Amino acid sequence: MDKRADQLHVYFLPMMAPGHMIPLVDMARQFARHGVKVTIVTTPLNATKFTKTIQKDREVGSDICIRTTEFPCKEAGLPEGCENLASTTTSEMTMKFIKALYLFEQPVEKFMEEDHPDCLVAGTFFAWAVDVAAKLGIPRLAFNGTGLLPMCAYNCLMEHKPHLKVESETEEFVIPGLPDTIKMSRSKLSQHWVDEKETPMTPIIKDFMRAEATSYGAIVNSFYELEPNYVQHFREVVGRKVWHVGPVSLCNKDNEEKSQRGQDSSLSEQKCLDWLNTKEPKSVIYICFGSMSIFSSDQLLEIATALEASDQQFIWVVRQNTTNEEQEKWMPEGFEEKVNGRGLIIKGWAPQVLILDHEATGGFVTHCGWNSLLEGVSAGVPMVTWPLSAEQFFNEKLLVEILKIGVPVGVQAWSQRTDSRVPINRENILRAVTKLMVGQEAEEMQGRAAALGKSAKMAVEKDIARQFGRHGVKAPIITTLLNASKFSKTIQRDREMGSDISIHTVKFPCKEAGLPEGCENIASTTRPIAVSKPIERFLEEDHPDCLTAAPQFSWAVELAAKLGIPRLAFNGTGFFPFCALHGLMEHKPHLKVESEMEEFVIPGLPDKIKMSRQKLSEHLKDEKETPMTALVKDMMRA
Repeated sequence: MDKRADQLHVYFLPMMAPGHMIPLVDMARQFARHGVKVTIVTTPLNATKFTKTIQKDREVGSDICIRTTEFPCKEAGLPEGCENLASTTTSEMTMKFIKALYLFEQPVEKFMEEDHPDCLVAGTFFAWAVDVAAKLGIPRLAFNGTGLLPMCAYNCLMEHKPHLKVESETEEFVIPGLPDTIKMSRSKLSQHWVDEKETPMTPIIKDFMRAEATSYGAIVNSFYELEPNYVQHFREVVGRKVWHVGPVSLCNKDNEEKSQRGQDSSLSEQKCLDWLNTKEPKSVIYICFGSMSIFSSDQLLEIATALEASDQQFIWVVRQNTTNEEQEKWMPEGFEEKVNGRGLIIKGWAPQVLILDHEATGGFVTHCGWNSLLEGVSAGVPMVTWPLSAEQFFNEKLLVEILKIGVPVGVQAWSQRTDSRVPINRENILRAVTKLMVGQEAEEMQGRAAALGKSAKMAVEKDIARQFGRHGVKAPIITTLLNASKFSKTIQRDREMGSDISIHTVKFPCKEAGLPEGCENIASTTRPIAVSKPIERFLEEDHPDCLTAAPQFSWAVELAAKLGIPRLAFNGTGFFPFCALHGLMEHKPHLKVESEMEEFVIPGLPDKIKMSRQKLSEHLKDEKETPMTALVKDMMRA
């Protein structure tokens, strides 16, 4: 890979917890794929969770590496090997772990003094990161691990304190100043919000919020269409810069990447796929409560009983408490036999993205952690909401009340501790699962979820012009009036977000080409020579530095040459068809066989690719010149 002296170098410092590390590592990989030099700083034990993935990225050209520093277990009073928040088992251990993060300042600062990065992206828990970045004269971007709605809600709670003006834990109050009417109760907030008096966590929270407020800006794993009102609120009311770069889980394209996010699955990806492949589309409900949630035996019994009664196909991920000798006694007698074939139980870590993305999955019972929420949205599935702690009750509001793709199971109290949770009874679980999977309302939710899933995928697979615009390039798009109407709203929204992108329209020469009025799509026309003149006029007026044009506009290469600028061709397909077509045009193996069905090898390709003439378009099969042959040759010349 060609390294430039001015290559942007970004440091990533993820909080050592699955819900923070997984998305921030994915985000770092996305930066590297866009040509940025990336360094991820973590501990040796945490590095093992994504070393394979980073190595694969390096092998395909990404300039990305990991630097490790020891976790101060001994200094923090933690057992050896307790390097991840998921390893803490008590609130006392959690507090020690968070305080240990302050001991990372010196080793991270030393790394940065050696490497001279241009920017630091650090988890919110590293409050000192803003001071280190300021000392080195570079920006610090804060990564919170959640979306903008909870961030805006917390800001309003801090400012207006509506939770201190109600008389009971269960009395609802409206969070003032938000774009939507969001009702909450004190019972659904963590204790450090509820208590007026100082707790050990209070000064730490204040330090986090100070650091966030003084950072250059925030970077979130979200996308505009998911929470547009809160993007605007965060920028205009909270008054902070924010960039949404998600959903980052969609950067994992193949099954291996999807199944190995964070750590290897307890069940092979192939066994999951084999089971799902036997099911009808949208027939399976997936139940998982994240990487850090352990339920009591009583609660597991209620879930099992509800699933048995539901008659739904399901995959259920059970996180085992290995210190509990009676961990299997919760299961109803004969449960696994009764649900055999329609239920799959995974004990431990599951390939969540792989399961959610499968066409058989039609619903998701979730704890409403932000990553799980976003993965469910990206897969286009509606959800049963079962929030437990953190910001999850706010995420439930987003799913149920704003997006209307969620059914609440009825949790009323925030709690991190297994033994303090009131179990949700089987009747409520069954009601929520049935409402999500069966009936007219379920179909409507599935429709809304599917539309949102498409928006999520579009957010990370934007068309080229919008990508250029979002990277600070002035990007005019030239098309016809009718075609412009298909994306003018999207472009307008990008302009409102600050992209320098515009549309120039020309009249399509239907009459001159002998086409019916309104036939303005390139797929249904012949070579649009008559369009070149108005486009040339636009280019002469605007003086662009480069022209990116589809191959059908073969005259674009001459026009660009006339103006002394480069022309880049965009074909709309991949390299493989490019190379295969070139091999056919150069060697003409299809003209050396005796029948339409006889196979031939396309010479000169890296792989042995067999083809027959019957699988080629007519203009390739004919030896004689046709109107289309001349056009194709002109496109390839250009």
